[in-house]
Amino acid sequence: MGKSLKLSPSDVRNVILVVAILIATAAYQAGLSPPGGTWQDEYSPTTNNRATNDQNNTIGKGHGKKGHHAGEMIMNPIFLTIFFVLNSLAFYTSVCTIVIVVIGLPYSPILCTSTCCLLLAYYVSVATTFPGEVMQGLNLVLLIIFGISIILVLWLPLQAIRRALKLKGLVRFLRSHRQICGIDY
Repeated sequence: MGKSLKLSPSDVRNVILVVAILIATAAYQAGLSPPGGTWQDEYSPTTNNRATNDQNNTIGKGHGKKGHHAGEMIMNPIFLTIFFVLNSLAFYTSVCTIVIVVIGLPYSPILCTSTCCLLLAYYVSVATTFPGEVMQGLNLVLLIIFGISIILVLWLPLQAIRRALKLKGLVRFLRSHRQICGIDY
């Protein structure tokens, strides 16, 4: 512990790629099946569990409870929002890390396109399982996070390719300058 390891750039790249893939996988799965699960039934307090007592007052298990729809997340709305924002940030940043690591490999543009589709699928799947009242307030936040992640997934590879081309041009210039000046290293 505390010793610095001499790792080759390809080893570092592989380690980063494996860790980013594990984080993306865990975050994607957590987004699809959140803690607490989802409701398995439909419930409306005005129609379900209704009974009357001797004074014709409505009583029963549903009195004072909110309704829910099958497939909606069960978790408390405040915790659900915190969980989703943190989970989404973990997912989106790990996906962006994967894209950055694989830049320059064959089929990078296809990977960026499929990554954008994965991000959209994640957004849609979570948006459909969120309770309606939470989704209304969180929709803007979700769209901002989703928009930033799509921009990063598209922009970061383009910036990396631009810098790589710039460096390639600089290397060519230095090699030609070395030959012109007769410098031999």
